[in-house]
Amino acid sequence: MGEVTETTIRRLYVLALIGTMPDGVWGSLRLQKMNFFAQREADVRLFPVIRGPYGQFSDELRDTVEQLLAAKALTLTVRYRPDTGEQLGANEYSRR
Repeated sequence: MGEVTETTIRRLYVLALIGTMPDGVWGSLRLQKMNFFAQREADVRLFPVIRGPYGQFSDELRDTVEQLLAAKALTLTVRYRPDTGEQLGANEYSRR
């Protein structure tokens, strides 16, 4: 029987975390905060966090999200203002 790697567990965790939000997660900062509080509540440390200027941050979480985007398991939607075409502040991460 095969073995489940830590990378696979991290990817599944991120997909599950994003999947808890019906409309996806707006912005990487919100995803970082969701990860911090979910790990704190579950007393699990899949992604080590450091204190950043906007709160807790994990390079490993960011890397895992980039892997999932490259594998097309996640969608990143960039929002623009219809009147000016200016990019809005937060992008949306959602599962495919």
